[in-house]
Amino acid sequence: MVATRRSAQNKPKETHLKLILALSLMASMLVTSNVALGQGAYPERPIRVLVSAGPGGGTDIVTRLLAQSLSVAWKQPVVVENRTGAGGNIAGQVVARAKPDGYTLLASFVGVVTMNPFLYKEMGFDPSKQLIPIAKMSSTPLYVVVSPKAVPAKNLKEFLALANASSNPINWASTAKGGGDHLAGELFGMMANLKLNHIPYKGGADALADVLAGRVTFGMLSIPTTLSHIRSGQIVALGGSGKTRSPLLPNVPTISEGGVPGYESDTWYGLWAPAGTPPEVIEKINASVREALRSESVSSRILELGMEPGGESPSQLVELIQREMVKNEKTIAAIGLVRQ
Repeated sequence: MVATRRSAQNKPKETHLKLILALSLMASMLVTSNVALGQGAYPERPIRVLVSAGPGGGTDIVTRLLAQSLSVAWKQPVVVENRTGAGGNIAGQVVARAKPDGYTLLASFVGVVTMNPFLYKEMGFDPSKQLIPIAKMSSTPLYVVVSPKAVPAKNLKEFLALANASSNPINWASTAKGGGDHLAGELFGMMANLKLNHIPYKGGADALADVLAGRVTFGMLSIPTTLSHIRSGQIVALGGSGKTRSPLLPNVPTISEGGVPGYESDTWYGLWAPAGTPPEVIEKINASVREALRSESVSSRILELGMEPGGESPSQLVELIQREMVKNEKTIAAIGLVRQ
């Protein structure tokens, strides 16, 4: 159950310092360790991938797409299993406790690692100590979208001028409290000095319906949810949350370009392994995933889904996770969001 508390005494916890140190240690282990793989070359038997979300979602679709490609490349079955519950913590628990040999992996939205430690008093495992990032599968930017019938703003600067002229808090839409789109919207409001009133929805389609009807001023929604409506002109995309513009909407500036310098809040999906997995195995999986993502069949399908292929190294992922943990902890503390 989610509750919201606003207090001048709310301050970011110091926990991110310990988490960053643990992640840094993992990064150094990936570079310096010389753990032997034993007999044979990985993989020698089927690999099990636990998806922290249900069938049909972004995490599930991309994982199954990559699993097919990896099965062919490795000549071993890559079996995908959906294990939902507790915001992704259930799947994380299973993988964190699995034998660290590369045969049990976690496919998850990054929030399980970068948000849940600050949203849950008890996750059942410590992702900074018990999981190692392997590969970024894909990412998708979120967009500040408005109905042109309800909001007469053609770009983000015009929108910010209108918003700042209002004396009342601005109603805005995303999915459930504590999700990536919710925190992205709150961060947007904080960095743009806006007074916001968050209205959570069960899903992106419900949130979009109220944006289209003008019942809320704006939505912070994903590209798969909004793309067709943006292209048809039913809604206007004022800015994307990514570091760079999406190739699907190259004419839409990033939020940082549009008037909130330094803003960045991508949603991405990745693969993790239990801590202690040999670095050679981590590197091999990462290399195989990156090769798959470069293939036309996989990359084109990911783009069709409104996402962008990943491709970072394990050490780059550790650095990305460190930055996002600091950002998310500060945002969660600032809005007083806690989960019992």
